[in-house]
Amino acid sequence: IPSRPQNDNFGIRFTGTIFIPTTGQYTFFLTSKDGSKMFVNNQLVVDHDGVHASSEKNGRITLNAGYYPIEVQYFETTGTGERLEVRWQGPNIGKATIPNINLREAFNQPAEPAAPVTPVLTVLDYRSIRWSCCGLVASKLDDF
Repeated sequence: IPSRPQNDNFGIRFTGTIFIPTTGQYTFFLTSKDGSKMFVNNQLVVDHDGVHASSEKNGRITLNAGYYPIEVQYFETTGTGERLEVRWQGPNIGKATIPNINLREAFNQPAEPAAPVTPVLTVLDYRSIRWSCCGLVASKLDDF
């Protein structure tokens, strides 16, 4: 838990992007003293809300390999022993803390490419065809 101006009665929200290396079912674990929630791909996966002693809850989600938004919310009321741990388990991954290499502060998906331009065929003679598409002009496959 990062430094903060007070030790009691505070809340924190962590947001970023998680990289899922392999398609499959993932289990996410939250251990917290007081309330916590975890969202993956904008879906609530673990709901460990409320005032409580340090304990763990988990939730499962099936994900394709790729990048997803992730958010963890946490609040602490009063008492000692603030605690928040985030772990995962998945295909070929034993229960462990999510490695930093799989987490990013932010990730913007690239824009979808524009629809391809319809190619134009011009028959020059019975032995050759000229292709024109997307700003390219070619008379044979090696020209592409």
